[in-house]
Amino acid sequence: MNKDVFFDIEGLGSLYLDYIFFEFESEPVIFTCTNPSFKLYLCLCSEIRYGQRWILTECNIYTLRMLIEGKLDLKSALLFNETVYEVNMDLQGNETCRQINSTEIDDLDLPMAGTPLREFSL
Repeated sequence: MNKDVFFDIEGLGSLYLDYIFFEFESEPVIFTCTNPSFKLYLCLCSEIRYGQRWILTECNIYTLRMLIEGKLDLKSALLFNETVYEVNMDLQGNETCRQINSTEIDDLDLPMAGTPLREFSL
């Protein structure tokens, strides 16, 4: 797929939708994106009601394979890197992005520990 998801994310540039694992009301919730340098990012939309919030973490094919095969839970995959990106978009479409330590993510924004990807993909 060649659809822009985010534009001009500081430190990442443009990201393009790669694969959607789970969507809700036509909005991707768990998906992967790539940038023009072919870096791969695992993404989670953690808020959709009062604006949108995404958590993005760089990943690789090995991590995705473990996630798909159920050998790695979704929360662990998202928190694998020490640094992640949090992108917020308000109701007017204004985006902000910040690079944060993965320990700063509110636990309520993440799937429960032990939740496999396949539970979202049903």
